[in-house]
Amino acid sequence: MTMLNSAKQQESAEVKSDPYQYSCGYMLHQGFTASTVCGLFLERCKKTPRQVALRYKEGSIWKGVTWEEYCEHAEVFGLGLLQLGLERGDRVAIMSPPRPEWFYIDMAVQGVGGISYGIYLTSSVPQMEYIMVKGGAKFFVAANQEILGKILQVANRLPNLKRIIVMNPRDKSDQTDSRLISFEEVEEIGRKRREREPDLFREMVYRVKADDIAAIMWTTGTTGPPKGAMSGQRTAVSAMFWGDAFPEYVGLNERSVCYLPLEHGYGRAHDAWAPIAIGSTVYITESREKLEEVFTEVQPTHFISIPRTLEKWATQALEDIEQSIWVKRMAYRVAVWIGRRVLPRKWEGKPLPLHWRFLDFLAKQLAFNSILKRFGVSKVKYCVTGGTMVPGRVVSLWHMWGLEIREFYAGAEMSAISIQMGRWPKPGNAGKILPWVEAKLTSEGELITRGPGEFFGYWGDEEATKKAKGDGWIHTGDIVEILEDGNIKIVDRIKEIIITSGGENLSPSVIEDALKTSPYIKEAAVFGDAHKYPVALVEIDLERVTEWAGAHGISDTSFASLIQDVEINRLIEEEVKKGNAQLARVQQVKQFRIAPQELNPGAAGNWVKLQRKRLYEQYHDLIESMYVDEKSRIGAELGEVAQKIRELKDIA
Repeated sequence: MTMLNSAKQQESAEVKSDPYQYSCGYMLHQGFTASTVCGLFLERCKKTPRQVALRYKEGSIWKGVTWEEYCEHAEVFGLGLLQLGLERGDRVAIMSPPRPEWFYIDMAVQGVGGISYGIYLTSSVPQMEYIMVKGGAKFFVAANQEILGKILQVANRLPNLKRIIVMNPRDKSDQTDSRLISFEEVEEIGRKRREREPDLFREMVYRVKADDIAAIMWTTGTTGPPKGAMSGQRTAVSAMFWGDAFPEYVGLNERSVCYLPLEHGYGRAHDAWAPIAIGSTVYITESREKLEEVFTEVQPTHFISIPRTLEKWATQALEDIEQSIWVKRMAYRVAVWIGRRVLPRKWEGKPLPLHWRFLDFLAKQLAFNSILKRFGVSKVKYCVTGGTMVPGRVVSLWHMWGLEIREFYAGAEMSAISIQMGRWPKPGNAGKILPWVEAKLTSEGELITRGPGEFFGYWGDEEATKKAKGDGWIHTGDIVEILEDGNIKIVDRIKEIIITSGGENLSPSVIEDALKTSPYIKEAAVFGDAHKYPVALVEIDLERVTEWAGAHGISDTSFASLIQDVEINRLIEEEVKKGNAQLARVQQVKQFRIAPQELNPGAAGNWVKLQRKRLYEQYHDLIESMYVDEKSRIGAELGEVAQKIRELKDIA
């Protein structure tokens, strides 16, 4: 095995007992002493009680919640849950878009020793029921009537469920279920409990230990039944490392926008937990559809993004330019000419000569600043992205425009593994292994890790836990290459998983099996890594398609003729639709092409898993043609810019 980051035995023991020594030096420097998220939360509320912690929109007005008010809500809600029967280790399920109550409930539940978990808004009723049964939640929190309607469909089949809490009291007005109670009523119950025991919440918080479970992060269920990754308090604290990664960029005047789902570890760590350490203000938006509007109003100083958002915005920006007047188009072309020559120096960390500094300023004034303002990112000091491979052409373009993007690498089983450090890191890698993470490569090139950020296991699934960390190491399933500068690059996956540009983990074999239920589809190969949606190459069952063709008056039944026939393509389209009907929306194949020849002549068994990379290389143009919305002329310009930057990398 190749060791990437190692620690002495003594240091390894210290990592397990004291995550701060390695991952939370910033918090120690700021005087924090607690070893749990809820403990750190109380310390933050005491340090900066009147500082605004959260902002949310009510109508057209941004309302503020101070740390003192945040603490008040968490305390009384937590005590209310205790009074209603919550015991240490009990689970509370939350199904809601990002909103202040999500934050209050998370801190309340952790503070009294419970375990919170979110359920994705896209979950079907059967998926919701599965997670409620598997997670054994005693309390369920519903954001609105639609979600309330879903839980009521299955509530009588959930023996552990004792209370259903609605965030809006009006949502329970026409319901008769005795388990229903409003968020405000729970808080009022908590206030009465506090009158009797004024120090109880604080006492409960400090009974929580680093080895207790803080939250469960459920997978979306697109690669099989949802699995619940247990995030311990130690795990959660190590995810609050942003102050150590960007010490020059943290502080009480920083602003971020919470728009990613809080049920996912990605959003929870950055938007709910990290601000406790760095003291920044989080602006909460419930709808991603209004994201650009929110960013423009808030002008965040940092944000976390999935690759798809960056790609979508870049495409929109280029479309705006192409549709603008001639003068603006020419100004943009001049700015790009300058940007292509400036960017290589930024990547190399070289100072710009005076005349290039002037030209760089000119490019920003001519075009680039207006692009950043268009999406509300002109004040952003850094943007962090990850979750799937990030197209280098997209990062290059944003770097040229002036948005500093840093890529990082993490997973459900490990809170953070690596991140790009330093100003203007060159795209195409996932940065260096974080110093508090032990990492090495197996003989197959798989990256395995361990450290304070590792998960505790899968809830109620010992077999899956053993598979993930049975030998004491977290197996990432990713093949990693070590670059000359010490950065790592994810080059392949051992796991048969596709990760879309939206961050969805999909099992291609599940999709392929659904398509192959058709008598007319012999084989299928699904693709979609780092793209918006999955697509498929379909091999027709020649014998059955020939029979169908003859029965429908198609005389030329040669293979070459059949795959080009309009009626045959319509037949396969209908069969693909039938296959899609068996799948969740994010799994559904949006485009397909009939393969021009047998995909793998003479092969038997699960050959697609072994041959997917070869098939992609062989049919690259055919597969990429299915992404016409992503690979339009605008998208092509992204690649052209990156290519010309590479050509100019040696320009002095």
